[in-house]
Amino acid sequence: MTTLKTAKRSMDVKAKKLRREGFVPGNLCGRDLEKSVPLKIQVFDAQKFIKKNMIGSRTVLELDGKKINALVKDYEYNPVTKHIMYIDFQTLVAGEKISAKAQIVLLHEDLADGCVDEELSEIDYKAEPENLIEKVELDFEKLGKVKCVHVKDIPEFCSDKIDLITSPDAIVFTVEEASAPIEDTEEDAAEVVTA
Repeated sequence: MTTLKTAKRSMDVKAKKLRREGFVPGNLCGRDLEKSVPLKIQVFDAQKFIKKNMIGSRTVLELDGKKINALVKDYEYNPVTKHIMYIDFQTLVAGEKISAKAQIVLLHEDLADGCVDEELSEIDYKAEPENLIEKVELDFEKLGKVKCVHVKDIPEFCSDKIDLITSPDAIVFTVEEASAPIEDTEEDAAEVVTA
């Protein structure tokens, strides 16, 4: 689990000014907190953190000398500059189920028996902190010639410790047969020659 240094942010300083000063704004919420805590994170630390972590990842936040177990709830980045705009976190409390997202990662798609059409890249669910799933890897090296996978086909989501929010019948991906290349007819070939 990655540790991320954070500091409390003064709400007197606007997000735009905060970014100019080299920080990324953030927020920490949770039922165990009286109110959400506005955060600021050094840009370098935030960029490095998001490269290794995704929505649904568990982390430890260092704040005011304390270490807080948290979950990455959301983040946004500028698609042009690739700079992180903000990061939201939620505290993790033992015995409390929280809403989370598990990322779906497809491996060795080139080994699939056709063209892969990914319909879901993440799955919503609820679980206690010790049962959280950050990502699920589906490897075509092991899947063989499978043509379709539903959420209910993934073992990690068949546990009674996981409450699915995404429908169990939702399709994660399908594999369609690659269409054969269309051959030119003699007539088409003649048109090309005379053109």
